Amino acid sequence: MPRWILTWSKLLNLEPLSSLLYVPEVAGVYRLSYRSSDGKIYVFYVGKATNLKRRINQHLSPEENNLCIKKMLTNYSCFVRYARVENENIRDGAEAFLYSYYSPSCNIDEPLGKIVDINTE
Repeated sequence: MPRWILTWSKLLNLEPLSSLLYVPEVAGVYRLSYRSSDGKIYVFYVGKATNLKRRINQHLSPEENNLCIKKMLTNYSCFVRYARVENENIRDGAEAFLYSYYSPSCNIDEPLGKIVDINTE
């Protein structure tokens, strides 16, 4: 299986101003994380989108339906990292890889894509 090398963004504070300013309107994959009391960063949600800016801002809106994400955003300092992925099949596979790698607690459904090997840093 070939390995896809993604260019990940730096860790961005997950607040409306940060995502409005720094997350582009491109297709890609992303992961939401939080800093725990031990100082470590843990991933709690992974996703994909055809428009990263719009999708991440949906998570920040009052209309967010995922109660687990709402709880994390309320109780912790949260962050986002994203990588641009134009190819839909690679995007699906990258999301599936991230789900398998991180076992995020707030994902409700397992992604359906065929896992492709990607870097996480």
